[in-house]
Amino acid sequence: DPARRRIDPAGPHGGRPVLLLYRCRRLAAGLHRWRCRVYGRCRGPGPVTGTDSFFLYTERGNNYNHIAALGIYDPSTAPDGRVRFKDILRYFGSRLGTNKVFRRRLVTVPHQFDRPYWIDDADPDLEFHIRHIALPHPGDWRQLMIQVARLHSRPLDRSRPLWEIYVIEGLD
Repeated sequence: DPARRRIDPAGPHGGRPVLLLYRCRRLAAGLHRWRCRVYGRCRGPGPVTGTDSFFLYTERGNNYNHIAALGIYDPSTAPDGRVRFKDILRYFGSRLGTNKVFRRRLVTVPHQFDRPYWIDDADPDLEFHIRHIALPHPGDWRQLMIQVARLHSRPLDRSRPLWEIYVIEGLD
């Protein structure tokens, strides 16, 4: 993957902002949260809802029904004044069990005789889901938007839990 380059884990970009791009398939997340509040329980592994199935089945060609959020963080506000990729991995690894969305993956029924199912993934690969990349020099907003567009235009791997996080460095 050309966008995934080896960079110094200490953070070569000094005091520049660190960006997190979070891509996931939330599908009917708002409806799901509403159900959890009203009925007092959340659905775990099992069949996806009809709305979720609709979003999955309507993906065609380069039309993907996933969302993304971009956050800009100032590394000088970190406890030691910098953010390391291994610290980000460690943080997300410690929080992985707090939300089932990060451990569920999608399984489809042969010949689409039924809706797809969510099943628990016992050991998701954090280094696959959380990736570290850098913008090319000079790292301006245009390059950032091009990189975000490239990342968001790719489908999520349905054989793994449906989320990705990109730690992007190099924005001036």
